[in-house]
Amino acid sequence: TARILMPKSMVRLSAGRMQMNFSEQGLCFLAGANSIFAGDKLLTTPNSNSDEDSSMFELLGLTSKPAFGGDPPPFTAPAAPHPRCRNAQHAGPSLEEFTPKEASSCSAGARSN
Repeated sequence: TARILMPKSMVRLSAGRMQMNFSEQGLCFLAGANSIFAGDKLLTTPNSNSDEDSSMFELLGLTSKPAFGGDPPPFTAPAAPHPRCRNAQHAGPSLEEFTPKEASSCSAGARSN
């Protein structure tokens, strides 16, 4: 579902991989997974070692990318709003223009059970 709704997203296999065999993990990749968490341990959960992952990738015909490294680039806001977004000043009434409605007597009444 994630691959269909968000085609550019990273869909990672992680902590449950130890309970899956190569075929089950391969099926996950065919269904849209495109990333794994590598390393001997994920916080408190054991993980496959890199030799097992390399063997699985070779068996499935997958190639690995280099790991992300270094500090992430600083976030910069876009210079102009996205064309599909409405201008914030026209999005609705401002807080000063908002007046809460009084609760009606029927919603505040007791239930009859």
